[in-house]
Amino acid sequence: LFPSSLTTQMVQAGNGACGLIVSLVQIAARLLSNGLKPIGKAQLEKLTQAFITLMGVLCAALILVTLSIRRTTFYGIYVEQGSGGKSGEGATAQAKSKLALVKASCTAIKHVWPSFLAISITFWTSLTLWPVIPGRTCATPPDGKGTLQTWWFEIIILAFNLSDYIGRSFRGSLSWGALNLSPKRQLFFAIVRAFIFLPLILTGSAPQMYDATIARWVVLVSIVALGLSNGWLSTVSFMRAPKALPPDTPNLIAEQASSVLVIGLFLGISMGCFTAYALGRTLVKDSLGVCFGSQ
Repeated sequence: LFPSSLTTQMVQAGNGACGLIVSLVQIAARLLSNGLKPIGKAQLEKLTQAFITLMGVLCAALILVTLSIRRTTFYGIYVEQGSGGKSGEGATAQAKSKLALVKASCTAIKHVWPSFLAISITFWTSLTLWPVIPGRTCATPPDGKGTLQTWWFEIIILAFNLSDYIGRSFRGSLSWGALNLSPKRQLFFAIVRAFIFLPLILTGSAPQMYDATIARWVVLVSIVALGLSNGWLSTVSFMRAPKALPPDTPNLIAEQASSVLVIGLFLGISMGCFTAYALGRTLVKDSLGVCFGSQ
């Protein structure tokens, strides 16, 4: 919930770009160390250590760049010092009261609950279906071995991250969605999206219900569509949410609305990861990586 929907879209696009950069660095490290050849456990451990070290260096560099960025007057007034006017002083006074925070949160939830659920369901669907289950799809029948199979997990991760970034970057369509899709419509689309992708990806991955040479393309195209819809719908939800608040909404309530949406984001991610883990330990445990006809 930034001062403008454009700022929100840019932050979301930056978030998507981070995932894409991580995927590209991971693939580049493997190509430089081993080419297209299959990779063993010892090599994988060394690559993991090199990847973590490289990302640590990049994170340190980003922190230094962030600290060196010139702070604008707006940042100094509204972020570092709170607010220069009476409304800012009132908001600061309200924030000191836990009761005021609880009341503000309840009021915010009344306005943004559809966006909260839409964001949670969107990320729950994505993290349930990606990356482990499709990443372990049998892509090279009949035994699930070969060069393509050894690269399949990286391909799945890159496909989602790239399409997710693209979905967050369509500024024109995102602006249209933020203006025309109400929070309840976003929630409807999030639910429909789950009902479409859950059977589509699971039947192509685990248990694989048809020939692997067809299933791998179905899974790959589905992952691209999953990433596009994840980036687009989640960004629209964040861009649209401030419009659900009345024009005279106090700053404290607007801040709590932002916190509610962030909670929805982390709830969706955590529940999606838990669901994927539970599926991997129970229903699809014996089907992961198994080619059609080999069960």
